[in-house]
Amino acid sequence: TACGDADYRIGCVSRETGLYGLVTWLHPFVTRGPLEAAGLPIRFLRPSALLHHAWARVAPGGTLWLINDNEEEDAVQGELFEEHEIPARRLGPLESPFPGYDTPRFGWIATRERSTGEPPAP
Repeated sequence: TACGDADYRIGCVSRETGLYGLVTWLHPFVTRGPLEAAGLPIRFLRPSALLHHAWARVAPGGTLWLINDNEEEDAVQGELFEEHEIPARRLGPLESPFPGYDTPRFGWIATRERSTGEPPAP
């Protein structure tokens, strides 16, 4: 890969079991509208459980970088981070040079603390 030991995975976060130095989570479904617009059944709307699982995949000293589709999803995401006591920082609206991303997306970043003497995240 272009980034040395980087491992790029595409799929459902719930299937991941390892610990990672960087977890990128693009467009998680946290409200019903985008899920239904994507044609997915409502049973896949599990934002709290999936955030809990994704955060558990972040190694000590590692980072979760998350992008939401719109302001409503961003607001709900903030509530979820608070509910789970995840120390996330809102990045606000993000611009993209890519076609199809005319509307702003909204970003978050959260870094898991590492204990004293603990090695850096993989």
